[in-house]
Amino acid sequence: MALLFINSRTSKINDPDSAKFAAETILPDEAVHRLGVVDWWQRKFDQASPAEKEDLIAQVIEADEEGQRRRNPYLRDHWQLSQKAIGIEINHLPVLYDAWRREVLSYFLDIPISRLPKLVSVNDLC
Repeated sequence: MALLFINSRTSKINDPDSAKFAAETILPDEAVHRLGVVDWWQRKFDQASPAEKEDLIAQVIEADEEGQRRRNPYLRDHWQLSQKAIGIEINHLPVLYDAWRREVLSYFLDIPISRLPKLVSVNDLC
């Protein structure tokens, strides 16, 4: 969802029909799905003991890191193709992406960003 938002703000060429479809269909569907996952997680996390919370946090970070390592090549290729195809500005996307990911994990895990371990960056070659 964040990627669609960033692309919509950084694109030089915009197809009105595609933009309307994304705004009216894709973003709302994606938002409902993600809000449902967050609601489930918050109920599960709130009911956990402190020790269970630490274990859950470690599991989520481990899974997220593995997912990020697998996603990095795709994201870099996608951004390059998007720059060529529609002229999006990609110079600062990795910094924005990494900062957004830290914010989401901090919120999702209910811990300060300063307590997160060093995370895989989208710029890391995996």
